[in-house]
Amino acid sequence: MQKILIAAAVAAAGGFATGAGEIYRDASQPVERRVEDLLGRMTLDEKIGQLYQSIAEPDWRPMEGQFDAVRKGEIGSFINLYREKGVDRVDWRGTVSRRCHDTLQKIAVEQSRLGIPLIFGHDVIHGCYTIFPSPLTLACAFEPDLFETAQHFAAREARWAGYDWTFAPMCDTARDPRWGRVMETCGEDPYLNALCVAAQVRGFQGADASAADRIPACMKHFVGYSDSMGGRDYNITECSEWTLRNLHLIPFRAAAAAGVETVMSSFNTVDGRPAVTSRHTLTDILRGEWGFSGFVVSDWNAVHEAIEWGYAKDGAEAARMALRAGNDMEMFSRHYPDNLKGEIAAGRMEIGVLDEAVRRILRVKFRTGLFERPYAIELPGDEALKAFDACAHEAAKNCAAKSIVLVKNNGVLPLKAKKIALIGPLGDDRREMIGAWDARSEACRTTLFDELKAAFADGEVIMAKGCAVNTVASVQTKEDGGKAESAATSTAGIDKESVDRALALAEVVVLALGEDRNWTGENHSRSRLTLTGAQQDLFDYVADSGKPIVAIVCSGRPLALPSVWERADAVFYAGQPGCEGAAALAALISGKLSPEGRLSMSVPRDVGHLPVFYNSYRTGRPGSGRYDDAFEQDAKYPFGYGLTYTTFAFSPTRIDGRTAKCEVTNTGAREGVAVAQLYVGAAACPDGVRPRRELRGLRKLSLRPGQTAQVAFELDDAVLAYTDRSGALKTACGRYEAVIAPDSASGSGASFVRE
Repeated sequence: MQKILIAAAVAAAGGFATGAGEIYRDASQPVERRVEDLLGRMTLDEKIGQLYQSIAEPDWRPMEGQFDAVRKGEIGSFINLYREKGVDRVDWRGTVSRRCHDTLQKIAVEQSRLGIPLIFGHDVIHGCYTIFPSPLTLACAFEPDLFETAQHFAAREARWAGYDWTFAPMCDTARDPRWGRVMETCGEDPYLNALCVAAQVRGFQGADASAADRIPACMKHFVGYSDSMGGRDYNITECSEWTLRNLHLIPFRAAAAAGVETVMSSFNTVDGRPAVTSRHTLTDILRGEWGFSGFVVSDWNAVHEAIEWGYAKDGAEAARMALRAGNDMEMFSRHYPDNLKGEIAAGRMEIGVLDEAVRRILRVKFRTGLFERPYAIELPGDEALKAFDACAHEAAKNCAAKSIVLVKNNGVLPLKAKKIALIGPLGDDRREMIGAWDARSEACRTTLFDELKAAFADGEVIMAKGCAVNTVASVQTKEDGGKAESAATSTAGIDKESVDRALALAEVVVLALGEDRNWTGENHSRSRLTLTGAQQDLFDYVADSGKPIVAIVCSGRPLALPSVWERADAVFYAGQPGCEGAAALAALISGKLSPEGRLSMSVPRDVGHLPVFYNSYRTGRPGSGRYDDAFEQDAKYPFGYGLTYTTFAFSPTRIDGRTAKCEVTNTGAREGVAVAQLYVGAAACPDGVRPRRELRGLRKLSLRPGQTAQVAFELDDAVLAYTDRSGALKTACGRYEAVIAPDSASGSGASFVRE
């Protein structure tokens, strides 16, 4: 009893007392020694408890039965603790979630037999309170280090809110914009994706994941989830070992090399097996080839879904399959806690396999400092908090400004007009630009209307909403309570009177449109890539007025909007720019800042053209296999494309030894940022067919008018490499082509031979 009281007193101060011989409580001991000491003291029930991640019920609040389970060591983790439902969100400092976190943690560390702390996970995807651009949007900056900055802010806010583990970064490479989770990815290119997810791991974890302003990251979804057939979430996937190695695994390998502490297995099948039961990926590749030493958590209910797939016959078999494959922790479903003890007693499950899973979980808890600092991180004083808040929002604005892509400009931008009509449902909205997966965000502090009025204070900005972002006619209820797209959107719902008043007074129109943010993210697939509700009708009505239009399209995925691309005089693809998106857009529209974003995912002309990713394989009949009913076959705006307020000339690429070189010149009248992109293609590969072009380098150049900069990329084996089916990195001898270009569809290559 005295030992428990001493441990409780020290734990209340942020750490544990060290009892006689209790090596695991001694922070000066090596992690592996602490793990083995603690493992040797645990009962079978306590071991199984570490493998179970629970939700807090009801309404995301824990109940008395869960308090008792924590006290007995039967729960090792919680997910999404205390998410408010039907109640105004708490202040951004997270008072309620912190209190709930500490209540449960106090029971775990002070009242359980061994004092093993819980680990609290949450989907902190692109910010906790301060919401940065969505990953797909921020990847458009072509500046991976911005992710490191953004996720460091997110980690600190998550710690203050009581969360000490994030389910990010998402490492899936997305190629089908019908899939709602493309907004959570970094786009269609595995090289750019790899740079971005490695930066996210560094941002979340830093050099020391146990630091007070860091949290362990979780790379997800391992693996092949984004190959979901037809863009339907949770659907089957068909992925060869060649595609797995040379597309899907590349970003995951980068995140693992960056030291990611945890992994989430995916919902899909891999080679006909549910990913949660795939020993090939979870053990052979992840641990055997890459040396990963952290733990794997299933996605929500995925262990149970091995039964739904028709692969496991019951919960006991699903638990055995998943644990043996290398899935250490079960999220939500209860097949581990309900079956493993009986399976071990019956000799159908090996205790050594269970022990290894427990080791991995304890290892992460020790490495990330939970035993020394189990409670929510203390908030700084009011002045420090205000300074942090201002710094976070300034960083969010900078990220948004660099991520927003100008895809068309007929000379109307930057705006010089004195009378501006701001029309559209996103013009004076405080939630839509935040996007999906908004964690514990507040509404945006300003709207685009507020920011444009400030930016054009010497003129006049007239606001007309025009229509809602969605309409009842365009939404039907699904059985699970989600939203489904109907066959046609409504032609009603336009407030023509207010739109006419705004048009009559305006020289130019800023038309703020988009996709309902609740139609993006998990389980939000779409069969058509249109504007939601009556917004297309609104656009057509405004375009018919003949006034110049600057269109802003906010969406979680590339949309196919042919009339917008054709009839607008300028178009910003703003993605989901986050809480400071309005401020960033106003600065770009006014010319205070210049656009520098480039598309991280190709924009299709029509949904029937999908897929349109740039890095497709060669075919046996180049130029054949075209759609007979479409004149243009390529993407409307390709990967890597984006405009700014000046122009750049790229000289032809030349090869100097093993170096690709070119000159980039600012040929316009304004300073701007060029993004030089290196693409490489192999003429032949003995192990498998490769893409015509693959991004293998990028460089951002800020150039004054008339200024020229030389760009050089080394063509070493790392740049030319691919992965064979055994996981080995190889470089084929033979002829290659390299091109340095402003986007994936531009430039002609220079040939060279690798001996």
